Amino acid sequence: MLLNPANYWRKNKNWNNFVGKSGEVVFVTKVEVTSPELQSFLPYCFAIVEMEGERYEFMGEKGVELKKGDKVEFVFRKVSESDNASLINYGIKLVLKK
Repeated sequence: MLLNPANYWRKNKNWNNFVGKSGEVVFVTKVEVTSPELQSFLPYCFAIVEMEGERYEFMGEKGVELKKGDKVEFVFRKVSESDNASLINYGIKLVLKK
């Protein structure tokens, strides 16, 4: 059996548990210095979000400053840069709820 890395990676994520759902920021830190693959996303916030009694850690959108108590929504976005030969890294990010 031939293993397709992209399909394996997609099937082993639990994105459907988060995408489109909402939570509340309980802790946040602003990131201004990071690794080369995340440079294009600076500055961004990294937050702990409470959803349905559980806490999760996620990255926020570029240039959006999150605060404790903000209502956020989980969305599917590009989470790091990659070269032309690599898979594009997608995952869950936080956006302020409208």
